[in-house]
Amino acid sequence: MAGQSKSKAAEEAKTTEAAAVAEAKQDPPTEAVKDEKAEAPKEEQEPESDERSPLDAVNSRLKRTNIKGKDYVEVNQRILGFHELYPNGSIITEILSDDDDKCVVKASVYDGDKLLATGHAFEVRSGHINSTSYIENCETSAVGRALGFIGIGAVEAIASADEVNSAINQQSAQPPEKLVPTDREFIGKCRTCGTRYKFPKGTTEERFKATECCNRPDWVVE
Repeated sequence: MAGQSKSKAAEEAKTTEAAAVAEAKQDPPTEAVKDEKAEAPKEEQEPESDERSPLDAVNSRLKRTNIKGKDYVEVNQRILGFHELYPNGSIITEILSDDDDKCVVKASVYDGDKLLATGHAFEVRSGHINSTSYIENCETSAVGRALGFIGIGAVEAIASADEVNSAINQQSAQPPEKLVPTDREFIGKCRTCGTRYKFPKGTTEERFKATECCNRPDWVVE
């Protein structure tokens, strides 16, 4: 009887163990179940690279001034852009001529010892602003042009906002020009070089304006 009891107990133990294994296969522990629908981790997107050139990037940040429907960049903005692009750069100006009535200024821009560009400007001592600051305005215009020649601020034009405003002010300050009197002799004066000349009767407007006295003749009737 004892042998039969042990055999029966062993069979019951095997049956219990087999049932446990089967149950484990059918319903595995929660932590062992893989969620097949779980989203895969997202890859970090790299920031888009700026494919613009350093010059284009600088020009896009420069402040613009609209003058008569056209955008111009002021000289001070061009200078800031220049020093950003050329940390070792320098700007040198030189007065080429000044006779207390008009002046010519040259500006040179360098990257270290390398000359990048030059610019020239001409101003006449007349009008409200130029009567006292014609040299300063001339220097500013020359610097703006030199920087424009290397592309800084030359978005729509080489001329800077300062240069254009100066030209507009000069035009506003000039009195209306007298018509060429073809029926008599008259005195004409070149506003560029100061030459005065007596023109004969019958001088036409075209001939009057084309009379050579310097490299930039600008005649007006006195």
